[in-house]
Amino acid sequence: MARLRNLDSPITGARDLVGRFGHVAVLALLVSAAVLALNYGTNLALFAVDRAPIREHLRDAFASGDLALNEVRRGDSVMGSHQTNDCLIYDMAARVPDDPILFAFTGQRTGEVGRRGLGNCEMLRDWVTQDPMLQFTENNYLRYVHGYRAVAIGLLSLLPVAEARAVLKAVSHGGFVLVVAICAMLLLRRAGPLPAVARPQVAYALLAMAFLGFFGLSYFGQSASHAPSILVLALLLLWWCWADRAALPLRRSRMILAASVFGAATTVFEFLCGYLPVGASLLLALIAIARARPDVEAEAAPRTSAYGDAVLVLGAYLGTVVSTFAVHQVATAVALADKHDVIGNFFHALAARMSTSRGSAGVATGDTTTLTLGDVADNLLQNAVHIGLPDAVTAAGVLLALFGWLLLGLFICLGLARTAAERESAVLTFLVPMPVLAWYLLFQNHAFIHAQFMVRPLVVVPLAAVAMLWLVALRAGRALRTPQRQAQPAWS
Repeated sequence: MARLRNLDSPITGARDLVGRFGHVAVLALLVSAAVLALNYGTNLALFAVDRAPIREHLRDAFASGDLALNEVRRGDSVMGSHQTNDCLIYDMAARVPDDPILFAFTGQRTGEVGRRGLGNCEMLRDWVTQDPMLQFTENNYLRYVHGYRAVAIGLLSLLPVAEARAVLKAVSHGGFVLVVAICAMLLLRRAGPLPAVARPQVAYALLAMAFLGFFGLSYFGQSASHAPSILVLALLLLWWCWADRAALPLRRSRMILAASVFGAATTVFEFLCGYLPVGASLLLALIAIARARPDVEAEAAPRTSAYGDAVLVLGAYLGTVVSTFAVHQVATAVALADKHDVIGNFFHALAARMSTSRGSAGVATGDTTTLTLGDVADNLLQNAVHIGLPDAVTAAGVLLALFGWLLLGLFICLGLARTAAERESAVLTFLVPMPVLAWYLLFQNHAFIHAQFMVRPLVVVPLAAVAMLWLVALRAGRALRTPQRQAQPAWS
């Protein structure tokens, strides 16, 4: 903890900044190991759970129509728009495991030999309704940690599918609603000389509202593969709003620790559905807001560099994400050394997702043309309903307008800034969408074939827009409150 507190001291230069990454790297490894140990321990504890109630609930869901074979359900706010992953996770949850080691480290699923062409929901239906003695064919998705499986087992052991969805949907919305409520409570409780709009809780509440409006919670909040990650985002925002309520600025060491835990939790629940880049963008917005606070006197607590904070906090987040994936791959490779090429599987999938192919790994599409960024953008915008916009044209117009606002807001804030910290906060806010745009650039195949849900990370554009709105209101309000000096005649 002493080394962690040392991160709070002012950064004296680039060499000092680089030197601190050693502490951040150690923290990332420790947090990764702790969270993965908790995940593996949870899996082992669930190994002996009776799967019969889960299979019964799944059979009832297929019989009643609460589960259907049409896996891509664009704009479905009841079942959810992403049944492909849900049926896969339900399969993992319902299967009776035969090996605790395999269950602890992988996402085992049941498949019928010779019927690999079936969809996930169709294969699941055949299994739970006909109840054949199916042969196990593979350990799917070795590269993921599969933390969502534990959530599915817990819910489906107790609840029918429709009720489990309702719980997940309520939690997904409720997390951000709670952020707004807590921020409002803090604004009402804390008195001070500044108007309410100048307090950071206003900005944090605006971020939560952007998630509620533009993150497709009605279509993905009920999903077993999305709801846990959505809750992790809401919990980070809730913690940040609460931690930044004190008179002194939020310490860098606390931001770094929170980002590291957040990175590990996101990785455990990530099914490569876009939450990793959204998390990086959210952290940028939170740092910009925390370092733009006007209610802290310079002599009360030394201002730290917002850029330095961003480098170290994002370094902790990304370092923990990488180390969590790496430790899991190594641990799984050791545990399954005689069964699977875990490392080879990981890099094969990574190369496929970073390619410019139009199909999934190992699936021929008949279209051999190379993807372009225009193709990716068009496919994303065709799914605009999942970010709360009616069609591709409207979505393109809204996003372009918001980017225009970000540029205008940046110029306004830079023109009204009085300190380096104020300028840095404005620049960081402008950069909030960059992690998601970088993801689209690096993982074009992934963004294209999964545009149905990968459009949702564009929520970071409204996030940046509302954060910039708060900054502009902050700076403009101060300018209006500050008396203007009268120009003196040259001869006086």
